[in-house]
Amino acid sequence: MIKKILLSLLLLTILPLTGAAQTRDDWQTFAPPTGSRPDFTRNDQGLAISFADTYGFGSWERIFPCPDADAVTIRVTSDARPELNNRVGAVATMKRSDGYNLATWYLEPEIQPDGTLAFAITLPRRDAAAIHLSLYFKWAAGTVRFRDVTITGVPLPPVRTARIVTTRLRPENPSTMQKNLQLMQQTLDRIAAGVEKPDLVLFSECLSARFDPRPKHELAEPLDGPTFQLLSRWSKANHCYTVTSLYEQAPEGIYNTAIIVGRQGELVGRYRKCNLTWNESRTILPGHDYPVFQLDFAKVGVEICWDAWFGEASRALRLNGAELILLPIAGDGIVPHRDHVWPARALENGVYLATSSTFGSQDGLSCSRIYDPNGMKLAQATANHSFAWADLVFPFENPCRFLSVGNSAGYPRNLYIRERNVEAGQRLNRF
Repeated sequence: MIKKILLSLLLLTILPLTGAAQTRDDWQTFAPPTGSRPDFTRNDQGLAISFADTYGFGSWERIFPCPDADAVTIRVTSDARPELNNRVGAVATMKRSDGYNLATWYLEPEIQPDGTLAFAITLPRRDAAAIHLSLYFKWAAGTVRFRDVTITGVPLPPVRTARIVTTRLRPENPSTMQKNLQLMQQTLDRIAAGVEKPDLVLFSECLSARFDPRPKHELAEPLDGPTFQLLSRWSKANHCYTVTSLYEQAPEGIYNTAIIVGRQGELVGRYRKCNLTWNESRTILPGHDYPVFQLDFAKVGVEICWDAWFGEASRALRLNGAELILLPIAGDGIVPHRDHVWPARALENGVYLATSSTFGSQDGLSCSRIYDPNGMKLAQATANHSFAWADLVFPFENPCRFLSVGNSAGYPRNLYIRERNVEAGQRLNRF
């Protein structure tokens, strides 16, 4: 009875907001006492926020009862255009019946067929009794209208798991492609015998060509060449994804290309290395984008070796939806980069990261590793011709209280993307 009374009081009163003005149906407007004042209007076209310049913040606020279900889907449509990016959106705070803030999330933007933005998210209810929804427009001139707010109880989305295997292989020097492929086959057979139901196996950069003294134009192969054929046969026989990079022979030249081979032996993804070293750039062409591939357990992106030195590569993959980044690498010679930047790439983007290496660092350690989205090391392979694995869980739950959102738990993967000042970052595209 007491809980019902508390919930009723919560739904009848909005938390005090400086500069707020009450509207009908419990919608309330908010604007700070400084900066440009927004114009709030409400009509059949929706809840509108207007600014004459770029110096203001305004939001429509309301507390809704939380549906009695395991999870909740929140969705809002708008007439905002994608170029507004993070300057427009919606934020949901899950609240207990006593008013305690459990967690705060930005709804994820979706581009609609007409080019406008909708915002949606599905969240576990846990013990939430209400949802405080904020529809905001900030730091831009113009008008944005929000409409069609829906909050629906849904079943809890299933947890996805994947067993990821990384390898640490160094062929003899000199070697041949045939010998390297045999080494990969032997390792795959040992993985099949020693790891129960692996979901993905990662090899290092251009492993099939490593220490083969022939020039790159002779080592280059088509995407359906011998490296793919080996991985395809094993992937199909073991119902497991496999990933490596190779020198791809394309009509216009040679690329350093990562391939993802699917559980049925098919090619499901290709990424061409974008950031090339000086020596590579003399014989290899660069890729031009950072694609993400929907596997049956997660969205996966790939970086190749030198890519990992550039934070925008990992950020681009996360912006494209990656939940796991794979890094086939020849070797990281700088110990602080290996031990600090690798986990930082996972942490700053809220993603899992798996690396596979051939060469050692300045301390003599050669390692292949798997990190969780907190940057914590889950597994490591250091011995030559070894492998290691870890079981990954999607989505990764790591709520952090006082991370940006004040007296509430925030989720790094969500906050690190939605609170970026995109416009400021775009100004960095210069020498």
